[in-house]
Amino acid sequence: TMLSTLVNNAVPADLLFDVLEKRRGRSIRNVSLPHRGFLNDGLGHFDNYLVRSLNGRQVMRDVKLGEVTEAHLDAAIRRLEAFDVILFMEEEGGLDTVPLRRLRGWPERDADAPRRNAHSSDSKRDVLAGGLAGDAADALVEKRLAILASHATLDERLFAAAKDLVAR
Repeated sequence: TMLSTLVNNAVPADLLFDVLEKRRGRSIRNVSLPHRGFLNDGLGHFDNYLVRSLNGRQVMRDVKLGEVTEAHLDAAIRRLEAFDVILFMEEEGGLDTVPLRRLRGWPERDADAPRRNAHSSDSKRDVLAGGLAGDAADALVEKRLAILASHATLDERLFAAAKDLVAR
């Protein structure tokens, strides 16, 4: 989600990564991220966004960068448990709408047409590489992916919990 937002909304990667590295433990309010298109959640979009969003507006705005907690994760999982349907958008083959169609009683005739993400992994890598090439690009991509991963650890656990809920 973070990479898609960087590409689709033209968020300046250099600025974003500078902010993510320097503002840990500080407020995410009033941090301006220039962008094109829709990015209503600002910096919160790049720090355990799914857990933040399932905890509501106050957590989205008021929890400092890097300070989303286990309690927030637990609350997000409890919210997911109340959902009738959970759909996964990044599965192999695209978005599977069959569970939603069945629940709503909608025809399944379109259900086997996968919905895919419109941008490529190359566009995501390019934005992470910051205009560099070769080994320098590879090193910067790895560094930036590690930074993003450090801001998505609870989101990854939420995703795993959602998969478990669906399996049950």
